Amino acid sequence: MATIIFAESQRKELESNPNVIKVSDRFITYSPEFKVKAVEENAKGKGPHRSFS
Repeated sequence: MATIIFAESQRKELESNPNVIKVSDRFITYSPEFKVKAVEENAKGKGPHRSFS
């Protein structure tokens, strides 16, 4: 398990992302639509470092 703890400023920034449903001190919950898109793009050879535009 990750031991990353998000600071308040990081949580607020993450919460402003339309693909994020909620953020806790340690976890990010992404929307189901975003998860599907991420898997589809990954299958096309795009990694997490590339945008989904």
